[in-house]
Amino acid sequence: MGWARGRFPVLAQLNMLTTPGQINDTKAFFLSRYRHPGNTTLPAYKLGDICADWRGPSGSTTLADPPWEDDRDNPWSKPDAEDWRHHCQTDLNVPNTGSGGTAGNTVYDDLTDWITTALTAATPPRLKYKYRRGGTTWKADIIKSSTMWKITVTGPGF
Repeated sequence: MGWARGRFPVLAQLNMLTTPGQINDTKAFFLSRYRHPGNTTLPAYKLGDICADWRGPSGSTTLADPPWEDDRDNPWSKPDAEDWRHHCQTDLNVPNTGSGGTAGNTVYDDLTDWITTALTAATPPRLKYKYRRGGTTWKADIIKSSTMWKITVTGPGF
């Protein structure tokens, strides 16, 4: 997930979660772990949870190991994954002034909603993340098509 290259994973590596080769595993993990219309007893998904919760080797016979499991250059580590979750749930909890956001939502709210909506869809769209450094605060933009949602997060950096 990019842990070795810095404190947080690079967003380009998060894109692998919804590639055609990974989307079924990602959706299966998401549905087994977080609340969705078919199971309301699970905990709600919070932005950053997938990276921290889907760790390996899982040893599960029904779920695949996370896509980054065999990444020798960027091994997953619990402290870094928890730092990423903290960043997502704390630093991004600011009003979202980006396009496509819901009025009154934070960047955290919109990103959480977009990921949840995508991964619980009958045919999940590909999520294409991009980080752009700029400004003094965070914002998220989204452009949706039937097969791909392009999400750009802009902020002051890590």
